[in-house]
Amino acid sequence: MIGDIRQSASNLVSFFKQNKMTEIYPYPRSYFYPEGCCESVSLIFNFLMKAEYPSAKARVVRGTNTKHEHHFWLEIEGLIFDLTAHQFENIEAPILGEKSSPLTREYEPDDEEPGHDLVSEGTIIQLHRLGVFGF
Repeated sequence: MIGDIRQSASNLVSFFKQNKMTEIYPYPRSYFYPEGCCESVSLIFNFLMKAEYPSAKARVVRGTNTKHEHHFWLEIEGLIFDLTAHQFENIEAPILGEKSSPLTREYEPDDEEPGHDLVSEGTIIQLHRLGVFGF
């Protein structure tokens, strides 16, 4: 299952790169992907995970650094999936199912929930059913 999830995540990253130019789905800060849109991207990924892999243990994680800045990613079956990790210096690609991330040392996970009103789960699922994300 993790191999399939990695492939789905990779397909979603391709969508986000294309969407940056085409704005097929204009989520908050989509035109800056991967910069500054980690919360929206993580929510979209989580909604798609719930739809396609309902038995997988997935959750959105919010981390906070010492400057009180936040970063969001998914933990799936204990592995880190960070589709916007490459916005940070010295990280060249998204993190797709790794046991650790250099960012988890800088961004300490906390218990805060992401703002689910940033993107509509219903819209994401509708677009998914139309094949928009390639997930």
